Amino acid sequence: MAVHALAALAYNPERLLSSEEIGCSIGTNPVVIRRLTARLARAGIVVTRRGKEGGVQLARSPGDIYLSEVHRALDEESAFSVHPNPGKRNCIVNRKIKGILQGICDDVEAAVESRLGGYTLCDVLSGIDRDRAALVEDAANNAAK
Repeated sequence: MAVHALAALAYNPERLLSSEEIGCSIGTNPVVIRRLTARLARAGIVVTRRGKEGGVQLARSPGDIYLSEVHRALDEESAFSVHPNPGKRNCIVNRKIKGILQGICDDVEAAVESRLGGYTLCDVLSGIDRDRAALVEDAANNAAK
C-alpha cells in the first residue's frame, strides 16, 4: 500500500494529494492513508501539510527513495519475528526455538533489506510506465482492427 501511495504522489509532483485522493487510488479509507503517511513523514520520505489546503507530497525525487527505506519506515515488527510468549520452561522446544528462529529471522530480514535496497521508487514508476505504454499500444491496435 505504501509504494502504491508513493507512486501516486510521484505521478502528481506539482501538487499535494489529499488522503482521500490517495485512498481512492488504493481503495482504502483516508484514515488508513493518514496513518501511513504519518509514518512515511517521520522517516523523511514524504512531507505533509495539515488543513483544508493540505495534503502529501514526496520529500525527495523518486530515484532517491529506496524501497528499503519504505520497508524500515513501516516495519514495526518484522514479518519474520519470534513470538514473545514465555512458554513452558521444561519444554525442550520452548528452550531452544527462540534462539534458533531469531537467527533465521535476522538472516531473512537482512536479505529482504538488501534486496529492497537495490530498488527505488523510480524503478516502480518505470514498470508502471512500461505497462501503461503497452496498454495504450494494445488499445490502438484493437481500435485499428
